Amino acid sequence: MDSCKKIRLTSKSQFNKNVRYELKNLDNLRKNNATSTITFKNSSSVVQCDPNSASEISNALCNNNVSNILCPQLYETENDSLILPTISSVQTFSLPDNNVVNKDSSVLENSTIISIPDQLRTWAIKNKITHVALGELLLIQKQIPSLENLPKCPRSFLNTQRKTVLRDINPGKYYHFGLENGIVSMLEKIDLSNTSVINVGINIDGLPLSHSSLSQVYPILCLITNANILISSNIFCVGIYHGYDKPCHFNDFLEEFVHEAVNLTLNGIHIGTRHFNFKIVMLLFDAVAKASVLRIKGHSGYSSCSKYTQEGEYLDHVIFPDIDFIKRTDEDFLNQTDPEHHTGHTILQQIPNLGLVTEVPLDYMHLVCLGVVKKLLVNTWCFGRPPHKLPSRTVGIISDSLLNLVKYIPHEFARKPRPLKEAKRYKATEFRQFLLYTGIIVLKNNLNKQKYDHFLTLHVAIRILLSDTLLLTMTDYAEELLKHFVVSSKLIYGPQILSHNFHNLLHLTDDARKYGNLNLFSNFSSENYLQKIKKLLRAHNNVLSQIVRRFSEERSLLQISPTIKIQPGSFKLEKIHNNGILINDTTDPQYKQVSFSNFKLCLKLQDSCCKLKCGTIIEIINFAYCQTLNQVVIIGLKYNNISDFYTKPCSSSIFGIHVVNDLSKSYSHWPLSDVYQKLIRLPYDRSFVVIPLLHIEN
Repeated sequence: MDSCKKIRLTSKSQFNKNVRYELKNLDNLRKNNATSTITFKNSSSVVQCDPNSASEISNALCNNNVSNILCPQLYETENDSLILPTISSVQTFSLPDNNVVNKDSSVLENSTIISIPDQLRTWAIKNKITHVALGELLLIQKQIPSLENLPKCPRSFLNTQRKTVLRDINPGKYYHFGLENGIVSMLEKIDLSNTSVINVGINIDGLPLSHSSLSQVYPILCLITNANILISSNIFCVGIYHGYDKPCHFNDFLEEFVHEAVNLTLNGIHIGTRHFNFKIVMLLFDAVAKASVLRIKGHSGYSSCSKYTQEGEYLDHVIFPDIDFIKRTDEDFLNQTDPEHHTGHTILQQIPNLGLVTEVPLDYMHLVCLGVVKKLLVNTWCFGRPPHKLPSRTVGIISDSLLNLVKYIPHEFARKPRPLKEAKRYKATEFRQFLLYTGIIVLKNNLNKQKYDHFLTLHVAIRILLSDTLLLTMTDYAEELLKHFVVSSKLIYGPQILSHNFHNLLHLTDDARKYGNLNLFSNFSSENYLQKIKKLLRAHNNVLSQIVRRFSEERSLLQISPTIKIQPGSFKLEKIHNNGILINDTTDPQYKQVSFSNFKLCLKLQDSCCKLKCGTIIEIINFAYCQTLNQVVIIGLKYNNISDFYTKPCSSSIFGIHVVNDLSKSYSHWPLSDVYQKLIRLPYDRSFVVIPLLHIEN
C-alpha cells in the first residue's frame, strides 16, 4: 500500500524529533515491503526518499536546510562597582593534551567469564535481596541439574560472617574490620607494578540512622588516594561505632585503628608477594568531627581555626573579621603552644610522620557548599532578613528558572534542580550544582549587580581550584579572589556574615597547593559511602551486627571480580542500534552511548554536548563507524557562534564557559578520539550556555 509521510521542519528540535521517529519506523516499512515515500520539507524545498534506501535518506537529511531559531542575543553587563583582582597574566587559554582520549584509543571489552553462581551472588548483593527471598530462589534453582550443588542456606551461599565480636565503647559498641585487611582485599587483584607506596586518606564522620531515634554510627573510612590505581571504588570501612550518642572518648574509639596505622607506617604492607610502604597523607573531617577527633575547639569557639592563630570576636555569634594571622605548624599542635585552641591530647599524635595541621585539609563540601553557598542562598536571599532578603516574586522567578533547567541536567548529576521553597533541605551536591553551573544563569538579571558580581567571584575562584590545569597557573589569582570575596562580604552583608566558614575560605588555596584540585580532598565520596552504609540495614535492632554481615558479603563479591575503571585514553562503546543518521562513508555498527574514564556521552538531549580538542563545540546526533578513517566517529552539528558568558572578574572562556548559538545546518563527523570534555548545555536568552563538568571524580 502506497503512502506518503510529510514532515515540516520548523526548528532543530522538531527536526531531530521527527527524523528519529521516521528512522525508528524505517525497519517496519521495510518488513512490510511498503513502497512508501518519505518527504522532508522546509520553507524552500521538498526532498522525497525511498524508505528502502538508507543512503538516499542520509543524503536528504544532510542536504535539507533547516531553519535555525537560535538568535544570538547576549546580555550586556554594566561597569562593575566593585574593584576586582585583575588577571593580566592570563589572556588566552589553550586546551591541554593530558587526560584526553588518544587517537589510537582502543575499545574496552569485558572478557572476564563469571560463573552462574557468582553472577547470582553479585545480583543478590547489589540488589540487596533479603536472605528469605534468596533462600526461596535457591530452593527453586536446586531443581536445575547444573545448579543442584548450590547450598540452600543463603548465609552459606553469600559467605556471610556468622559471629560478630563487638567491643564496648561508652556509650555504644565498636567493630574493627582492619586497615590492612581492607587494603589487601581491595588491591590484591589490581596491577600495582607502577606503585611503591600506598597512600591513603582517613575520613571520620557521624551518620544518624533515623529521624525517630538517636541511633547513629561513626565509621572510620579509608580512601586509596594513589592516582595510578584505577578502581571503581577506592573506599572501604576500617571500623565502625554504633550507639545512641557519639563516643564519650574518641581516643578509645580510635585505639585499634591507631595501633594498626602505626605498625603499617613503620613496617609497610605486603600485598601478594610485594612489599609496599604505607602513608596516611590526609585526614578528612567536617568541623564538628575535627573538633572531637583532634581534641580542639569547635567551630563556634574563639580559637577554632585549625590553620591559623587568629581569634574571633562575638557579634550575636563568633565571627572572624580580620584577614591578618599567624600560621599554625605541626610542632605547635604537638606542643600545644596555643592552649586556647586545644581541649586535650589526641591519640592520633602517636602515628609517625602525620601532620595534624598540614595534613588535615579543609573540606570544600562542608566549607563552601553546605557553608558559604547555603548561607547566601538560603539564610540570606531566600529566608533571611531585610534588606538582603529577595522579594518573594524574585525568588519565584529564580525558582521557576531552576525548574526549567531540569531536562538539560546530565546523568552525572545525582539530583536535578528543585524549587527554592525546598532550599533548606538541599543536599551538598545541589549547592555545588548551584555554585558551579546553574546559579550563574538563574541569578543573572534577578540579583542586583553588586551581589551577582560578588557571587561570580566565588564561582570563579572555586572553578579554578577544581581544575588541575588552572591550578598550575592561577592558584594565586584564586587566592586573591577569595580574599576579595571575604572582604566584600563584610561590606555588602555586614560583619555578622563572617562566620567560621567564610574565614576558612582564606586558607583553602593552601590545601589546593599541597593536594591538588578540591575534589581530591573533599568529603563527597565519603558521604556517598555513608549513605551506602545506611541502606545496608534491614531492621532497627542489632544494627552493628547487620552492617558487619553485609560488609562480609560484599568482600566475597570483591574477591569474585573487582571492578576496574576505564583507563584514561580509552573508551567503551555501548548500546548498539541501527536506526540513526549516517552521512558520507559512515556505516554500521552504530552506538547510542560511549563511556570514557570519567563521563558518558549519549544521544539524549542532556548528555549530547561536548567539546573537541580543537575547541569546536558540537551536539551529538549519532556514533557510527567510518570506513575512511577506520574508526568510530561522532556524527553531529557544531555551534558556529561562540562568545563569553561573563567577562568579570575574568573572561569565562578561560574556564570553557561560553554562550553558543547558530547551530550548523549540515551534519559533519569527527573522530571519537578527538573528544576533550563533556559540557552541560543550559538555555539562556534564546541561546545556550555551555559549561564543562568539573565535579566528576577522575
